[in-house]
Amino acid sequence: MEINQLKPAEIVRDEIGAWSHPAYIAYLDTHHANEESISKEAWNAMLTHFNVETVIFFLESSVSSDDWEIMMDSRDITK
Repeated sequence: MEINQLKPAEIVRDEIGAWSHPAYIAYLDTHHANEESISKEAWNAMLTHFNVETVIFFLESSVSSDDWEIMMDSRDITK
């Protein structure tokens, strides 16, 4: 199996601040078009395809409650 290691890409966020690597989007469009979600097996196949590991990170459990309130009130997570 060919490994398609992700290459650096310009980060251009959308109106809600989200960003996805273009190769990831292309992979999903090719292998999972019109699917709202993918199975754990399909997710793991994609990780193998790109030779990456993922981590789930929840911002709200990584900052103080005061900082969380400030960020949510201002809609700015850069502070």
